[in-house]
Amino acid sequence: MIGNWRWNAIAGAAGALLILLVSFSSNPYSTTMYRIAISFTVFFIVTFAVRWMIGQALAPPLSGATDERAAEGDDEAGKGRAIDLTTPEDSGGDPDFNPLTPPRYVTNSAPETVEHHDPEMLAKAIRHMSDKESS
Repeated sequence: MIGNWRWNAIAGAAGALLILLVSFSSNPYSTTMYRIAISFTVFFIVTFAVRWMIGQALAPPLSGATDERAAEGDDEAGKGRAIDLTTPEDSGGDPDFNPLTPPRYVTNSAPETVEHHDPEMLAKAIRHMSDKESS
């Protein structure tokens, strides 16, 4: 945890002083003292919780040698404390596969170049387009 119990006491006293200043003029003495005690307690506990959360967030990752559970052989000891940003090597797959190199298709930019294309390929393309339209 960050700090010590004095931070809790200071926060509790500050909250109690704030409530005293707000509540003193419009409430009887007993009600004001009751509210001061409650506000001191609430501020003390909230400060303790905030200190604990900050301490958990800023704590260094556990090392396997110093952690008691790791010494006992528990594999769960350091999980969730650190992020492994390395990517494993690709162990199996198609060696000829290139994900960002699609096959090249012949494009037709002008009508006069149609006669230069293979008629079989043009027929295939028309059949393929007509199948897509009927589906």
